[in-house]
Amino acid sequence: MKIRILVVDDEQKVRDKIIRLIKKSHLYECDFKEAQDGHEALMYLLEGSFHIVLTDLDMPKMGGGELIEEIRGRWLLKDIPVIVITAVDYSQKYLKKGFDSFVDKSDMERCLVREVRNFIWKQ
Repeated sequence: MKIRILVVDDEQKVRDKIIRLIKKSHLYECDFKEAQDGHEALMYLLEGSFHIVLTDLDMPKMGGGELIEEIRGRWLLKDIPVIVITAVDYSQKYLKKGFDSFVDKSDMERCLVREVRNFIWKQ
Protein backbone atom coordinates (compact mmCIF):
# COMPACT_ATOMS: atom_id res chain seq x y z
CA MET A 1 0.00 0.00 0.00
CA LYS A 2 1.35 3.39 -0.96
CA ILE A 3 0.72 6.05 1.68
CA ARG A 4 -0.02 9.57 0.40
CA ILE A 5 1.21 12.26 2.79
CA LEU A 6 0.62 15.99 2.42
CA VAL A 7 3.37 18.03 4.12
CA VAL A 8 2.45 21.67 4.76
CA ASP A 9 4.99 24.22 6.01
CA ASP A 10 6.13 27.61 4.72
CA GLU A 11 9.80 26.66 5.21
CA GLN A 12 11.31 24.33 2.59
CA LYS A 13 13.99 23.11 5.02
CA VAL A 14 11.29 21.95 7.47
CA ARG A 15 9.36 20.13 4.73
CA ASP A 16 12.62 18.50 3.62
CA LYS A 17 13.37 17.37 7.19
CA ILE A 18 9.89 15.90 7.68
CA ILE A 19 10.12 13.95 4.43
CA ARG A 20 13.67 12.80 5.17
CA LEU A 21 12.71 11.50 8.64
CA ILE A 22 9.76 9.53 7.31
CA LYS A 23 11.72 8.11 4.37
CA LYS A 24 14.60 7.15 6.66
CA SER A 25 12.20 5.16 8.86
CA HIS A 26 11.16 2.97 5.89
CA LEU A 27 7.55 3.51 6.92
CA TYR A 28 5.74 1.77 4.08
CA GLU A 29 6.08 3.21 0.62
CA CYS A 30 5.16 6.88 0.83
CA ASP A 31 4.26 9.44 -1.80
CA PHE A 32 4.74 13.02 -0.60
CA LYS A 33 3.12 16.21 -1.81
CA GLU A 34 4.37 19.52 -0.47
CA ALA A 35 2.49 22.76 0.12
CA GLN A 36 3.87 26.04 1.46
CA ASP A 37 0.64 27.26 3.08
CA GLY A 38 -2.87 26.15 3.95
CA HIS A 39 -4.39 27.59 0.80
CA GLU A 40 -2.11 25.53 -1.46
CA ALA A 41 -2.69 22.46 0.74
CA LEU A 42 -6.46 22.81 0.47
CA MET A 43 -6.19 22.93 -3.33
CA TYR A 44 -4.19 19.67 -3.29
CA LEU A 45 -6.65 18.05 -0.88
CA LEU A 46 -9.57 18.92 -3.13
CA GLU A 47 -7.76 17.55 -6.20
CA GLY A 48 -6.62 14.21 -4.78
CA SER A 49 -6.75 11.83 -1.86
CA PHE A 50 -4.32 11.72 1.04
CA HIS A 51 -3.96 9.34 3.97
CA ILE A 52 -2.55 11.95 6.35
CA VAL A 53 -1.78 15.69 6.58
CA LEU A 54 1.25 17.02 8.45
CA THR A 55 0.97 20.78 8.93
CA ASP A 56 2.57 23.75 10.61
CA LEU A 57 0.25 26.32 12.15
CA ASP A 58 1.98 29.65 11.51
CA MET A 59 2.04 30.22 7.75
CA PRO A 60 1.20 33.09 5.38
CA LYS A 61 -2.05 33.26 3.37
CA MET A 62 -3.80 30.47 5.29
CA GLY A 63 -2.36 29.03 8.48
CA GLY A 64 -2.71 25.51 9.78
CA GLY A 65 -5.58 26.40 12.09
CA GLU A 66 -7.68 27.62 9.19
CA LEU A 67 -6.65 24.59 7.13
CA ILE A 68 -7.82 22.28 9.90
CA GLU A 69 -11.18 24.09 10.03
CA GLU A 70 -11.52 23.69 6.25
CA ILE A 71 -10.65 19.98 6.40
CA ARG A 72 -13.06 19.24 9.26
CA GLY A 73 -15.80 21.29 7.60
CA ARG A 74 -15.74 19.35 4.33
CA TRP A 75 -17.48 16.00 4.15
CA LEU A 76 -14.94 14.41 1.79
CA LEU A 77 -11.94 15.55 3.86
CA LYS A 78 -13.17 15.47 7.45
CA ASP A 79 -11.80 12.02 8.30
CA ILE A 80 -8.21 12.63 7.14
CA PRO A 81 -5.86 12.54 10.16
CA VAL A 82 -4.06 15.85 10.75
CA ILE A 83 -0.84 16.04 12.73
CA VAL A 84 0.29 19.53 13.68
CA ILE A 85 4.05 20.08 13.65
CA THR A 86 4.96 23.44 15.14
CA ALA A 87 7.42 25.19 17.43
CA VAL A 88 4.65 26.94 19.36
CA ASP A 89 2.41 24.93 21.69
CA TYR A 90 -1.12 25.57 20.48
CA SER A 91 -2.17 22.06 21.37
CA GLN A 92 -5.05 22.97 23.69
CA LYS A 93 -6.42 25.67 21.41
CA TYR A 94 -6.37 23.64 18.21
CA LEU A 95 -7.26 20.22 19.64
CA LYS A 96 -10.75 21.65 19.92
CA LYS A 97 -10.56 22.61 16.24
CA GLY A 98 -9.89 19.06 15.19
CA PHE A 99 -6.26 18.10 14.76
CA ASP A 100 -5.46 14.54 15.74
CA SER A 101 -1.98 14.89 17.19
CA PHE A 102 0.75 17.40 17.93
CA VAL A 103 4.54 17.16 17.45
CA ASP A 104 6.89 19.89 18.65
CA LYS A 105 9.43 20.80 15.94
CA SER A 106 12.23 20.54 18.50
CA ASP A 107 11.21 16.92 19.15
CA MET A 108 10.48 15.83 15.56
CA GLU A 109 13.27 13.30 15.30
CA ARG A 110 11.98 11.41 18.31
CA CYS A 111 8.21 11.71 17.86
CA LEU A 112 7.20 12.33 14.24
CA VAL A 113 7.54 8.84 12.79
CA ARG A 114 5.80 7.29 15.81
CA GLU A 115 2.81 9.62 15.41
CA VAL A 116 2.56 9.06 11.65
CA ARG A 117 2.83 5.29 12.12
CA ASN A 118 0.02 5.34 14.72
CA PHE A 119 -2.40 6.92 12.26
CA ILE A 120 -1.37 4.81 9.30
CA TRP A 121 -1.92 1.62 11.28
CA LYS A 122 -5.42 2.78 12.19
CA GLN A 123 -6.43 3.02 8.51
